[in-house]
Amino acid sequence: MLIDFQENPCGELSAKIIDNLEEGGKEAMTFTLALIQPIAFPPPDDERNVSDAVRFVEKASAAGADFVVFPESYPGPWRMPATFDPTEAMTDVAKRCGVYVQYGSLEPIAEEDRTAYSLVVLARPGGAVSYTHLRAHETRHDLVCRLLLE
Repeated sequence: MLIDFQENPCGELSAKIIDNLEEGGKEAMTFTLALIQPIAFPPPDDERNVSDAVRFVEKASAAGADFVVFPESYPGPWRMPATFDPTEAMTDVAKRCGVYVQYGSLEPIAEEDRTAYSLVVLARPGGAVSYTHLRAHETRHDLVCRLLLE
């Protein structure tokens, strides 16, 4: 991560992280974390979650947050078929507000099987995605096989 921050400066917080790492990581650091627990719109209105998420980031940033964290799969989509992608909106608001934003989405594996990876994504203040974690959703076939093996 240190190299990533040096090549892509992300603002004051990343400068503190770099300085702390270069000093041996012994200095205590503080940052403000905003944990958001929204009421989500279900499909077919789930794309509305994206505009709500943007407003939550703006409010949290105005209140002094350095990191804004959403629950798994928010703002979505949270099930297949994946009809929208929140990445552009989340990276834009992270850049505009100068904060890190952790959000959730899906990456389709096989449209015909309606399978997808659940994504946990970190957008940084520079406006780019710096980390994506993939978690596979278990298919019915996988579940049956696992239950038979237990």
